[in-house]
Amino acid sequence: MVKFVEFFEKFLLLALVFLFPIFFLPFSFEFFEFNKIYLLFYSSLFLLLLKMGRMLLLERKIYLLKNPLNFSAVFFLIVLLFSFALSADKKTSLFGTYGKFFDSALFLFSLLIFLFLVWHADIQRETLLKVFLVSTFLSLVSAYFSFFSVWKKIPFVSHLSFLQANLGNFANPFNFATPSIFTFSVFLLLVISALMGVLMSPSFSKTFKAFCGLFLFLAVLFYFIVDYSFSHLILILSFATFLFFTLKNRTLKENVNFLLLPIFVLLLGIFFFFVTLKIYFLPEVLLPQKISYLTAFNSLLDPKNFFVGSGPASFLFQYLKEKPKEALKTDFWSLRFVDRATNNLSETLICLGFLGAVALLSFFFVVFKKSFSQLSKEDLPYFFPLVVLFFAQFFHYQNSVLGFSLFFFLGLWTLSEQRVSLFEYSFEKFPELNLVLSTLVLLFLIFFGFSIYFGANFYVADVYFAKTQSEQNLDKKFEWLQKVQQKNPYLAQYAIFQSQLALAAALGESQKPQAERSPEKITRYAQIALREAQRATQLAPNSPLAWEAWGVALREIAGFQEETIEAFKKELSQNPKDPFLFVELVKLYFGKND
Repeated sequence: MVKFVEFFEKFLLLALVFLFPIFFLPFSFEFFEFNKIYLLFYSSLFLLLLKMGRMLLLERKIYLLKNPLNFSAVFFLIVLLFSFALSADKKTSLFGTYGKFFDSALFLFSLLIFLFLVWHADIQRETLLKVFLVSTFLSLVSAYFSFFSVWKKIPFVSHLSFLQANLGNFANPFNFATPSIFTFSVFLLLVISALMGVLMSPSFSKTFKAFCGLFLFLAVLFYFIVDYSFSHLILILSFATFLFFTLKNRTLKENVNFLLLPIFVLLLGIFFFFVTLKIYFLPEVLLPQKISYLTAFNSLLDPKNFFVGSGPASFLFQYLKEKPKEALKTDFWSLRFVDRATNNLSETLICLGFLGAVALLSFFFVVFKKSFSQLSKEDLPYFFPLVVLFFAQFFHYQNSVLGFSLFFFLGLWTLSEQRVSLFEYSFEKFPELNLVLSTLVLLFLIFFGFSIYFGANFYVADVYFAKTQSEQNLDKKFEWLQKVQQKNPYLAQYAIFQSQLALAAALGESQKPQAERSPEKITRYAQIALREAQRATQLAPNSPLAWEAWGVALREIAGFQEETIEAFKKELSQNPKDPFLFVELVKLYFGKND
């Protein structure tokens, strides 16, 4: 029985590593992040339950891996828990928001569980890396298929518009890993570094190295087709650092000519950093790096946020509150709602505070400290991607695939025989402790059952929400939205959307000719708009988006001037540097002759 459970655990972990980079489902409103996070959360929890159940119930002993990153992982978990506990909007901090679920407490907690599972997997790290690389190869193939319009020629999928680069031949090719082609560029860079490490390592067969050589050529070619300047900057810094570590440790010795490969790619990166290919891709709207760092600095000036930040997934709220005045002097002055920092370090400083940033960087500090004095050829496929991911923290945001890759390679780097030892404790002398721990596992199992119930409801709500976007009939839209809120009544974004939709419907109906106008519909839509906007402020009292929806609904429905002014003032307290709000208040005061 023990052997079977162990085999099942290994199979599920390998399946998770294979599926995560390529996993998406077209049924939900958000294809990528929403589905990937569901996959990681439930797979990790289930695997953890299996492992704890096997140790406590079948083997009657517990064993833990002692390694250099244990302290960093525990430190990061403690900061995450405190940050979540002190967050002003716990729903947002727990689940994240549409467009950005990957900075939620749920996802960060899942990553820590996944790291623990990799440490205790009893699978060769070479096997785990092979599975990961095969998965990423499929993602690269999907990008090439979209780039060259191959999907259109495949009968069973030719009708799926999301598989096409449908804004022109060179506009944002679809890939399985991430919705952003520029984030895919950073992801490809860490894959390129892992492939180079495989080619330099003696731990892999010649057949697999031949596959990696072909993969490397295709990855480098597509990477430079995307031609993302910040990715080139990450390449230059990370490849130069990698060369320093390998030369300092004389890692390759007689095989030092292998370093010509990263040197060649480094020279290409320097060239393309200054000379662009000018292939058009739809640009991703991101803040200038300076504005992200200034926002983080302003946020840290608040003593409340300095240590553990304003809570996971709270960047939008802090950006609106702490927006630097320099942002109003750039082309981004009119960009009112920005949901992410341009780089993960700024995001971490804002959401998890100074201690959160220290906890995150401590992972890299341990890796670099250990590798500075000793770096074997066997470690190169795991060390090189971590160097890339370290510099990526400073120049690009971290979505689900990059976060997963970071903790995956941290786990693999740790699994060197020189760095780990096993702590083992048998319950033969103290069986009562086994009973206590087994009870905790039972409680964890109950929690897992509840999480499946709520998670299934939330997922169905997202599927229904996707249907509202494609539904053309207005009344049908409202029917779907009612179902959405029945399944997930906790998310303010659903109420905001329904309020905005109802308000637009009321205004549209009121502008029709007298003979076609329906007073009953106008009244019904107006009531829905007011009801849902007010409900949004109750669900998320610290959200400026909710107060704006409430203020706009009041403003557009005659007779609510004072209440409208109060609503916009409430938003202004949370968004004090938005010129639009001042203009709106001026109009309202002017309208009442004040």
